[in-house]
Amino acid sequence: MDARVTHRSGRASDLIPTYYDRPALKPSPYGFTVALYIYIGGLAAGAQIVSTVVALLGIASSDGIVLAGRVVALAGAVIGGILLIIDLHTKRRFYNMLRIFRPTSPMSIGTYVLMAFGFWSLLAVAAQLLLGWMIAALVCSVVASIAAWGMTTYTAALLAQTATPLWAAAPRLLAVRFASSAMATGTAALLLTAATWPGHEAVSQDLAEVAALSLLVQAVALVVSYRLYRVQGVSGAVDEMPWAALQWIGVLLLGQIAPIVLVIFARTSGSAAGLQVAAAVCVLVGGLVMRGTVLLAGNESAKRPRDYFRLAQEPFEGAV
Repeated sequence: MDARVTHRSGRASDLIPTYYDRPALKPSPYGFTVALYIYIGGLAAGAQIVSTVVALLGIASSDGIVLAGRVVALAGAVIGGILLIIDLHTKRRFYNMLRIFRPTSPMSIGTYVLMAFGFWSLLAVAAQLLLGWMIAALVCSVVASIAAWGMTTYTAALLAQTATPLWAAAPRLLAVRFASSAMATGTAALLLTAATWPGHEAVSQDLAEVAALSLLVQAVALVVSYRLYRVQGVSGAVDEMPWAALQWIGVLLLGQIAPIVLVIFARTSGSAAGLQVAAAVCVLVGGLVMRGTVLLAGNESAKRPRDYFRLAQEPFEGAV
C-alpha cells in the first residue's frame, strides 16, 4: 500500500505527497528566549544608530538623548549576550563559538557582530561618562553603529537559512521586517526619554517621525511577506489562531498603525508628549509581539508537511 497521502487542490503544483501527514521537519529549538534576544538586540542596535545620527547632526539639546542611546545599546548587548548563553544552555558553547569564524554561518557571524557591537558600545559609554572624551565617544559610537546594522539583520539570515517554511519563504523581506522594527523600537526607547525628560521637546517630534517612517516600512514588508506566503502556500501557520490575531491585531494594528496615527495627531495636539509616550509604548510592545509571532509561528509551520513540500517543490521565482 502506498504510504503517501496526496493533498489535491485546483493547481497541479498542489499535488503534495506526504507520509500520513507526518511532519517532514523538526521544529527549531528557538523559542521565546531567542525571540527576546532578537528583540533586545535589535532595539539596542536601533538606539545606537539613531543616537549616533543625532550626535553627528549636532541637534541642539540632544546630549541626554545621545547618552541614553549609548547606555541602551550597551545594556542591550549585555542582556543579549546573557540570553544567548541561556539559549545555548552552557557558557562553554559560547566560548567555542568565539574560537571559530565561519563566514558562511549566520550564527558564527552574529556572535562576532554581537561582541563587536558590545565592545564599541562599552568604549563609547566609558569615553563619555568616565573620561569626558566626547570626540572619542562619538568615534566609538560610529564604529558600534556599523556593527549595529549587522545586529538588525543577521538574525533574519539565521532563521531564513533553515528549512522552516515561514522563515525561508521570503528571506529578504524578513530581514527588512527585523531591521525596520529594530529602528522603530530603538527610536521608541529614545522617544520615551525625550518625551519625559524636560528640555528635549524639540528632538522628540523628530524621533517620533523616524519611528513612524520605520513602522511604515515594516507594515509594507509585513503585507508583502504575507502575500508571498499565500502565493507559495505556506501561510497556514499565520492563518490560524492565535498567530493570526497576534499578527494582524498585535503587530499590524497595535504595533504599527496605532503608533503612526498617534504620531500624526501629536504634530497638532497640545498634549504631544502624552501621545508620543503612548506611541512609543505601542511600538515597543508591537516589536516584541512581532518577534514572538515570527519565531513561534515559524516553529508551527515546520509541523505542516504540505507547507514544507510546497516550498521545496515549487520555490517562488523572484522571492524576496
